Amino acid sequence: MAGARELGITPLIIANGANSLYDNGRTPSSPEGIAAFGKFAAAVLEHYDESNVEVLNEYNAGTFNNSACGKSAACYLEVLKGVHQAVKAADPGASVVGPATIGIGNCVQADGTKCFAPDLIDRGGLKAMDAYSVHPYHFPGGPEWLGGSGDSIAGLRQRIRAANGGKDKPIILSEMGWPTDTGHGTTERQQADNLIRLYATGPANGVTRIYWYDLVDDGSDPAEKEHNFGMLRQPVTASAENPVSVTANAPKPAAVAQFVVARLLGGRTYAGDDGLAAPAHSVRFTGGGTTRVVWATTARDLTVSATGPVTLVDSWGRRSVRQPTDGRFTLAAGPSPVFVEGPVTEVAAATP
Repeated sequence: MAGARELGITPLIIANGANSLYDNGRTPSSPEGIAAFGKFAAAVLEHYDESNVEVLNEYNAGTFNNSACGKSAACYLEVLKGVHQAVKAADPGASVVGPATIGIGNCVQADGTKCFAPDLIDRGGLKAMDAYSVHPYHFPGGPEWLGGSGDSIAGLRQRIRAANGGKDKPIILSEMGWPTDTGHGTTERQQADNLIRLYATGPANGVTRIYWYDLVDDGSDPAEKEHNFGMLRQPVTASAENPVSVTANAPKPAAVAQFVVARLLGGRTYAGDDGLAAPAHSVRFTGGGTTRVVWATTARDLTVSATGPVTLVDSWGRRSVRQPTDGRFTLAAGPSPVFVEGPVTEVAAATP
């Protein structure tokens, strides 16, 4: 934590797990267990001098939750309220984040049964959280679906506004990424492209923070999904099939893309888009000038209008300069995003 603070990183600590002294060592559910868990969350923040805590992890699935209460929003809300009460009592300025669901769960079944998000929100869950977090994995598809309707981030944002007097509540993607295993059809190049497009699409739909999952591959099996989410590969031991030994965590293209995004979008604010029709996208960020992120999920020619030279930066950080002719030039947009900087007045579909 001290090292993170020195680097200017603000951690989001996850209060998770169980204690053998409460609820038979299962995910907290009793009043006594929830009260103790709340004190634990507050103590962790105090110990590390931090002020952001996320309550449990993927409660709506069975992998990390063995609560005697179950996996429902009603059960989760009791834990959330207990942590919120304890943390705010210790530090009123601390931020309590939930529900960290796997998937968004913003739906209502045909029989009227509410999915996790509407059930939690309708029960008043927004009052016990400062930000709403989800893990909206959607591989192998790209991140553009986040802006769709229904069970999407845009749909969740609408539901939050409807229950919150028309006001937003910060939305955090506390886990999201694309695995590069051989079974899911995402190449390392596509992983990098999706990372950049995620950092453009998320803020356009109310997302305030994104935590990429994850930094380093969890294993070395190319066919195992859980081994291949990282931006860095694990060290490789030389073998007959692969005679080259790698002694350090080798970066995938996504690691470079993350650096480029941080350099070009860090400190900037989402400022709208240029109104292109799918499959093309042009998202604007401002702050010391305007930077656009431009791509098309299926290749399209776009017309960039500008009053002077325009700098293009690709996902590797390579720069090139385009000189407009009669105030415009053609940009061949594809799945790999391009950062566009300079006196651009419009990005539109190319005309014959």
